[in-house]
Amino acid sequence: MAKKKTTTKSGRQRRPTCAVCGRSFRPKAPNQVLCGRAACKRKHHADVARKRRAKKKPRRGKSGESIQALIAKAKRDPTSLTPAELKQLLGLKKLKDAGGLGGDAYRAHRARMADRARAESRSGRDIGPIPEPRHPGCRRRGLADFQYFLDHYFSGRFFLPWGVDHPDTIAKIQRCSERGEMFALAMPRGSGKTSLIECAALWVMLKGLARYIAVIAATSGKGIDILDSIKTELMTNQALYDDFPEVCFPIWQLEGINQRARTQLCQGRPTNMQWQARKLVLPTVARSKSSGAIFHVAGLQSGEILGLKHTISLDDGRTTVIRPQFVIVDDPQTPESARSPAQCQKRGRILTSSVLGMAGPRSSMTVFALVTVIEADDLADSLLNRELHPEWQGERLKAMYHEPTNAKLWEKYASILAEARRDGRGIAPATEFYLEHRKAMDRGAVVAWPDRYDPEEASGIQHCMTRKLTDERMFQSEYQNDPIVEHEQSDLLSADEIAAKLSGYAQGIIPASCEKLTAFVDCHDKLLYYAVVAWTDDFTGYVVDYGTYPRQRSQYFALRNVRTTLKVKHQGAGREGAILAGLNAVAGEVLDRPWKRDDGATIRVARCLVDAGYVADVVKEFVRTTGSAVPFTPSFGRSIGASRRPMREYQKKRGEKLTPHWYMPAAKKGEGGIRHVLTDVNHWKTFVHARLVVAIGDKGSLSFFGKDPRRHRLIADHLLAEYPVRVTGPYGTVDEWKHPPDQPDNHWLDCIVGCAAAASMEGAVLPGVEPKRKKKRKVSLAELQRRARA
Repeated sequence: MAKKKTTTKSGRQRRPTCAVCGRSFRPKAPNQVLCGRAACKRKHHADVARKRRAKKKPRRGKSGESIQALIAKAKRDPTSLTPAELKQLLGLKKLKDAGGLGGDAYRAHRARMADRARAESRSGRDIGPIPEPRHPGCRRRGLADFQYFLDHYFSGRFFLPWGVDHPDTIAKIQRCSERGEMFALAMPRGSGKTSLIECAALWVMLKGLARYIAVIAATSGKGIDILDSIKTELMTNQALYDDFPEVCFPIWQLEGINQRARTQLCQGRPTNMQWQARKLVLPTVARSKSSGAIFHVAGLQSGEILGLKHTISLDDGRTTVIRPQFVIVDDPQTPESARSPAQCQKRGRILTSSVLGMAGPRSSMTVFALVTVIEADDLADSLLNRELHPEWQGERLKAMYHEPTNAKLWEKYASILAEARRDGRGIAPATEFYLEHRKAMDRGAVVAWPDRYDPEEASGIQHCMTRKLTDERMFQSEYQNDPIVEHEQSDLLSADEIAAKLSGYAQGIIPASCEKLTAFVDCHDKLLYYAVVAWTDDFTGYVVDYGTYPRQRSQYFALRNVRTTLKVKHQGAGREGAILAGLNAVAGEVLDRPWKRDDGATIRVARCLVDAGYVADVVKEFVRTTGSAVPFTPSFGRSIGASRRPMREYQKKRGEKLTPHWYMPAAKKGEGGIRHVLTDVNHWKTFVHARLVVAIGDKGSLSFFGKDPRRHRLIADHLLAEYPVRVTGPYGTVDEWKHPPDQPDNHWLDCIVGCAAAASMEGAVLPGVEPKRKKKRKVSLAELQRRARA
C-alpha cells in the first residue's frame, strides 16, 4: 500500500484533515487529528468512550471468580472466603448495597486469622531446645580450674607461654572469686590484666558464683569497652558455644540483630534477654547456673553506682531484687586526678563507701581493682599499699625485676637505637647489635615475661630495655608501677614525714619556751586560710592552730570544690564585702584572744600578716577599720629569683625597715598611716622546708600540734604543692619555687611562710645564720656634742 502523500505538487506541506468531518485545517500542535469545531470534539469523545465500554471485561477476584460471584459466596458462607478474597470484598462499595457480611462471622474470621499470625510469629521467635554440651569433661575441668579455663577457651587471647607472675596471679584471682574477697592488681602494660579480669567475670558467671557483675571505670565510656569485649566473646567464641550452649546458643540465634532479644522464646518461654550498650542480661534458661546473669557498666563519679540493682522473676512466680556480687574497678583514676591529692581522696572515699556498699544484705562481694600507678601517693599507690589498705591484698608486679649489669653495652645500644630511628631504619640495627652481644647484655637481668616482645625484637630483656631507654618516666610508671617522683628533692620530706612531725601539745596550747606568736591569713573568694605559729628566739616553731573560714566539714578538701563559702556564710554581701566580713570574723573569733601556754601563762598574737596581693583595697580597709587588738599588717609576696635584684641590695630610705628578706616601706600619703611589708617568698619557702627537715628537739625545728599524723595530711600536701628549682643568674644561685601545671592547693604553705616572716619581723633569729640585730643605744645631745668636739 502506497504511503499517503504529505506534500502538494508545488512542494508545500499538505494540511491534515479532521478525523470526524474530513475537512482540512491548520494544526496548532503536532499530531493534532481534530479541527477546532466543538461538534467534532464531542463526537470524537463519544466514539472513544463507546469503544472502551465495548472492550471492558467483567471484574473478577484474584481467584478468578467475578465480583458478583464472590458477593454471593460471602452471603452463603462468610467463613469459606480466603484472606485475599475477604480483603478484596472489604474494599468494595457495592458490598454495603449487597447486604454486607455477618458481624459475628467476620469477627470470628478476624480472630482466626490473628491466631494464625501469632502462631507463625511465635514459631519464628522460638529458638527451640538448648543443645547439649559437646565436651562435658572440658566443661567440668574449666569450671574447676581457672587457668585451664583460660588456656582452653581463650587460646586466641593467651597464645604466649605464661610469664613468671601469671600463675600466682591467676590462682589468686580464682581464690578471691570463690571466697568473695577484694584484690588490687597492678601489672605492667601489655601483661593482660584487663583480659584476665574479663575472663574471670565470665568464669564466675558460668560457674554461678555471681549473677550480677558490675564494671566500674573512671568514666562509663571506658567500662563500655570491657562490656563490648565480653559481648564479643559470647557472640563469636566457638569453644564457649560448644561447651556452654545454655548461654551462647540464644545469643547466637540473635544473628547480630539486638532487637530480637526482647521477644526471643525458648520452648515457648521468654528468655528475657537484654542487649544494651551499658547493660547485658543473659538469657533465662531452665537448669542454667548463669540464667539471667547481669553485666552492668557505670562511671565512678557519675552517680550511676548508687542503687545498682536488678529485679528478676523466680520459677514460683515471685520476684526478687539482686545487687552486684562481682565488681571490676578498671583504672579508677585519670592522669589529672592522680596529680590532685583532693581527687585521690575523693575517689578513695567513693570506693570505700559507694562501691563496697553495693552488695545486698547477708551477701559477700568480690571486688577486683585494676590500677596503674601514675604518681607517687596517688589512689592506685594507696590501694596497693598493704600497710594502709590490707583488705585490698595489693599486688604490684613489674616487667623487670633486675636490670642488666653491663651498662656500657646498653649505652652503646641506646646510641645505635637513637641513630637508627633518626635515619628511619627502625630498630633493626639495634637488634643486630643486641644479638651479637646478647650473652653479655643479658647478664644480671631478670624479666617477668621473657616471651613478651615485639616482632622486631629478640627477647623480653631487649623489649624492656628498649622501652626504658626510649622513655624512662613512662617505663617506670607503666611497666614498673613505680613512677619517678616528679620534682623530687633530697632536702624535702614526704607528705607522710611532714604529717608525722608532732609536738605532742594539744591544739591551741603553746610551749612554755615560746615568746612570740605570729599569724597569717590567706585571702580567696571562697575561703580564708589562716595559721598560728609559736616561736622561740632561735626560730624553733610550733604550729598551734590552722584552719579555714568558714570551717569545712571534711578533713580533706580542695578550694575549688568547697560548698560552704564566704558568700554562703554572708549572704547578700558582694565579693569584697564577704571577704571583709570573713576577715573580721577571723580576727574576732580566732586571733584576738589570749593563748594559753603549758606553764599557765597567756600570750597574744604579736603580729598577723594578711595577704593583700589579691584584694589589696579590702585588706587595707580591714586594717584601717578593725577594732581588734591584734597588729595586722598587709603583706605582699615577691618571688625574687636569680635574675632579680635581691632585697639586700635595696637602698634604705628614711622611715623604711629593710632586712635581707623582708622590706617595709614608709607609709604613703592618703593611706591613713597604714604600712605594708614585702617578703621574699622564695627565701621563706626554702627556710620553712629547712625547718621541717630539722629533727624535733633540735634548735630551728618546726612541728605540728597533736599526736595523730592523719590530722595533718592535708596541710602536708599544701606544703608540698610547690617544688624548688635551683637557678643561677646575675644575682647568684637561688631556689625558685614553682607551681605544677595542675595547680594544687598551696594556701597553708603561704600561711606558714607568712608566719615565719612575721617571726623575723618580731626579732626571731636562726643561730649561726643571721646576726642578731642589736638595738641602737639612745645617745643624748650632750654626748653627740662631746663626740663632735673630739
